[in-house]
Amino acid sequence: MNEFTLFDGKRCNGCLFWCSKSEFYKDRSAKDGLKTQCKKCHWEREKQHRIDDPNRLVQLKEAKLRRRDKALSRQREHYQENRERELAKDREAYWADPEKARQRIKDYRLTLSPEVKRQRSREAFRRNPERYRIYDRSRTPQKLEYQRRNRAENPDKFREKAREDRKNHPERYRRNDFQHYLRRRALKKGCSEHFTLQEWEQLCESFGNRCLRCGQEKILTVDHIVPLSKHGADTIDNIQCLCRNCNSWKRDKTIDFRPPCGVVT
Repeated sequence: MNEFTLFDGKRCNGCLFWCSKSEFYKDRSAKDGLKTQCKKCHWEREKQHRIDDPNRLVQLKEAKLRRRDKALSRQREHYQENRERELAKDREAYWADPEKARQRIKDYRLTLSPEVKRQRSREAFRRNPERYRIYDRSRTPQKLEYQRRNRAENPDKFREKAREDRKNHPERYRRNDFQHYLRRRALKKGCSEHFTLQEWEQLCESFGNRCLRCGQEKILTVDHIVPLSKHGADTIDNIQCLCRNCNSWKRDKTIDFRPPCGVVT
């Protein structure tokens, strides 16, 4: 223990030694602002309390959380009652030193958990959805640039994520792959307009999910009435649903099996 005079510290009620003021915890309710026992005696007593009462630590944590919630509730009530004044004070403090204020906001956000951030974002969006939509539209070029840069810097991470998504959502990827294949094939033939996957599904349902040539319920494929090789369009008006066998039989001939030109049995 360092040498010091009697005026540098106080006597500990636990070990009865004179200790430096730095060896005492602070206590706002005490006259001198310090606890009556030094840190060593304080922790020895605390350890003994925890041995005697194993639930003491849980009770202390619950009491601390209750005090914090009560203090936060008082702060919220005061802020709502004096909202305009508090906002004016915040604006004045922000513009007095903007860089310092931005850094303080960033540091505070780092302490928040991801779930709290998501919850606050959802609440802010509900309060003013149009503002967020306008902001997102204005930030689209920056977001795309960030995504491209992030993908280039972390290719393995994105590949692994894509594999997991494909494994967890096979139906969604099957639909996307199907539409991408059809559109790419049409683009090679010089088509500028394309039918959508939703239009294709509606067309199949309108004919009872049956092949228009043989009338059987099989896996249906896209068939262009006027083939793409003969400069046919890639729109839904030039599409009919045939099974694989009938589509292979038709080849590049121009045949319309849709009623009333064709008969569905």
